[in-house]
Amino acid sequence: MGTRSFLDALQRETITVDEETLAYRLDSLPDDLVAGTIAPCERLFVPGCSFLNYSPRLMQRTYDVARSEGLADGISLQCCGKILDYDVDGRAMKPAYQELLVRSLIASGVRQILVACPNCHAEFLKLIARDERLSGIRVTVLPEELAARGYRIDDETIRRVGPVSIQDPCPDRTMQVFADGVRAIVGEEHVVEMRCNRRHSVCCGARVRAAGCEVAADLMAWDRVDEAREAGGRMVVTACMSCSYLLDAAQRDVAGPAPLPVCHYLELLFDQRVEWAGKPGHLSVRFLLGM
Repeated sequence: MGTRSFLDALQRETITVDEETLAYRLDSLPDDLVAGTIAPCERLFVPGCSFLNYSPRLMQRTYDVARSEGLADGISLQCCGKILDYDVDGRAMKPAYQELLVRSLIASGVRQILVACPNCHAEFLKLIARDERLSGIRVTVLPEELAARGYRIDDETIRRVGPVSIQDPCPDRTMQVFADGVRAIVGEEHVVEMRCNRRHSVCCGARVRAAGCEVAADLMAWDRVDEAREAGGRMVVTACMSCSYLLDAAQRDVAGPAPLPVCHYLELLFDQRVEWAGKPGHLSVRFLLGM
């Protein structure tokens, strides 16, 4: 364990995060340094709040790969704004926040946004569709881009943990780009499909938990795990960090059959497991641009 430092391409400051406590420090860069040394960021990687909160180490590894593959030349830890939908005050401030986000994307010269989070994907697509100032920006999806470049979970790993069932994220039901990308990385031959998958996927319980109904959320998560078990899965693989946490946590919170392991696909791909049991039940670190 240690600290990870990221130069935020939108906020133009360095964010240092402690991997264990998630304590963070913001260091603004002097104006002359910003003007003289920071180039425009045409290809921006946005990992999302969940990724930052659950594993800064895995986030760093993913960003390093994205840069080496030419998928990103900068990163931003700023929130896409989706989290503001979950309370009245947040919804009231969301238009002002999104205006700041639009201006920052334009000022930084962003032409492509690489997202790791299904909620970020949906949110950025809606933002771009609404604001003609962003019409030239393209949104790409991490698992799809990695799969296109030949990234695969190695056979030994997948044989050891599989067959697996995949929990498809709610925001991906229509486009299914996360669903396709994750299955390509895992290998279709190693997947046993849950009854409710892809377009017909069922929520892991995150939305219900966000509304304060934790018991109902745990029961929803257990239903997803039970469906994976019924399909013959020995592990649940997710495309969403929040799904991973909630499906794992529910099995610890509510008595039931022997737990089924839960893993985000990047944990298997990069061989960096996340200790979900030690993670807090809420996202303690969020960066809202300029607020």
